[in-house]
Amino acid sequence: MKSPIFHLALSPFLVILFLVMIMPTSAQESSPSNWKFNIGFGTAIKSQLRSHNTAKPHNGDFVTAFFPLLKVEYGSWSFQGRDLEYRVWGNFLKNVTVKLTSQGDKYQGPGTHLRKPQYGLNLGAKFYFLQVDHWFDAFKDRHGSITQIDLGKKIDFEFLQNSPLKVFRPSIFYEYYTQSYNEYFYGISREESQRAAGSSDVRFLQPYQPKAAHNFGIKIFTLFDLEKLFSKTNVIMSYKLKWLDSEIKNSPTQRPDSSVEHSLFLGLSHEIF
Repeated sequence: MKSPIFHLALSPFLVILFLVMIMPTSAQESSPSNWKFNIGFGTAIKSQLRSHNTAKPHNGDFVTAFFPLLKVEYGSWSFQGRDLEYRVWGNFLKNVTVKLTSQGDKYQGPGTHLRKPQYGLNLGAKFYFLQVDHWFDAFKDRHGSITQIDLGKKIDFEFLQNSPLKVFRPSIFYEYYTQSYNEYFYGISREESQRAAGSSDVRFLQPYQPKAAHNFGIKIFTLFDLEKLFSKTNVIMSYKLKWLDSEIKNSPTQRPDSSVEHSLFLGLSHEIF
């Protein structure tokens, strides 16, 4: 049975989508019909908080990933990485979007089943400084949902007007993970605990059924324009600090000191057209 929070969070999105879809075309802001194509590369560094993860063996305190950056836009459609997004209504400051994207990390511990990132639908609404997103597993496995509220604002520094820094946006955010989402990614079933007999980590020997979780954090996004050196080229940097709910950090699948998660991203993007 879905949590009441699920229905409470999802209902406004359905209402907004319905109203937008029945609005006259003239009331909607038109989108450019030209193509946009960006390529580049990036690296992501993230705290290693998982314990005994045989699916992604790594013994250090951080996990690093390198990957190409690709973004294709056509009108209201955009494809970036592995995400496909459609802007139902609006512009950069005010919009309603639907995105096909994944959530969760790949994990397998002593005796546990393999947990894989799950694809689902993300319904988003932005109104100036406020961004609300609701992701849910809309496919066969139904592994819960995530609701995120982000409050942030771009800050302009007068003394940096002639510098390469074009965007500096700090924000604070709140995340709600449903119980079914946490059970899939952070729980230990009775069957799994029995299979974990003999594990060096005694925490896996007892079932663990987490409840819903509330996470809080801060983010900083920056963009540097390298036009003086390379035309249509940007450097992107972002940092995220997240405090995890005890329902997550107390899971046997997590390291004992996994109360805070750090994430850093650095990328270089070039606009082809």
